[in-house]
Amino acid sequence: MSTESSKIKNNRKINLAKVTNLDTIRFITQFGFFSFILYISIGHLIYGGGSSGFPSLGTYCPFGGFVKLFQNLGTGKYILSMPPTKLALLGATILTAVVAGRAFCGWICPFGSVQEWLRVLGERAFPKGIEIPKEIDSALRYVKYVVLGLILFLALTSGVMIFKLFDPYSALFHFAGLWGNVAVSAVITMAIFLTLSLFIDRAWCRYACPLGAIQALFNKISLIKLVKKVDICKNCSKCSEIYCPMGIEISTLTETSAECIRCLRCVDKCNFDAVEARIEV
Repeated sequence: MSTESSKIKNNRKINLAKVTNLDTIRFITQFGFFSFILYISIGHLIYGGGSSGFPSLGTYCPFGGFVKLFQNLGTGKYILSMPPTKLALLGATILTAVVAGRAFCGWICPFGSVQEWLRVLGERAFPKGIEIPKEIDSALRYVKYVVLGLILFLALTSGVMIFKLFDPYSALFHFAGLWGNVAVSAVITMAIFLTLSLFIDRAWCRYACPLGAIQALFNKISLIKLVKKVDICKNCSKCSEIYCPMGIEISTLTETSAECIRCLRCVDKCNFDAVEARIEV
């Protein structure tokens, strides 16, 4: 590893530990949504479902709305025949993506948050982590689009919800099968990606998440975009030392990346305010 790379990696630890008001706000937001889903999961485990119990996790799964939409299209059912909760969640997810791109991933998604927190632990236990070559990393990021296409194709043509067999979010909050019907393959997927999260930032979000793939498609057209102000930028390359949960090279950023989860760390920590979150119509 070169001296410069070592310097950046060392500074990354410093930046990771340097907590700002934005870091605090985002953590509180993430922890709030995580706690809510955990509360629902524990409640369902103890009291069950039904009118006197707790709702299922599927009620609060935004990706389920997309799959149900394709299932309805495939079977010729009206879109409005979807359960009101799924319809409302689907609409809210699309609206969020139109306004702020992948902000759901960076601020709300409980599974994404767990991966981030595990990486903080991994940074301390395994400082070197795993460095994936840039070319391989770039290629792997397209896998999530293949996963998305396959899931929606099968939902449209056969009405099959294949993602249930590999959903790590469902496996995690069903406590690996303590309640609900959880496929062994989903538990294995969860275990693999949570383990990878100790060494690789948000491995699931980067490479395999179908909901992340949908939201990534909105990043370029969303109202809120991250813009690098070239006239202000001093080309100091200090932004290369800022920890980006998605591994985006901020110093070479010229337009909003499809991978950006709108965590706003680069906006918050640029010494010259050269990166800006801006509303563009």
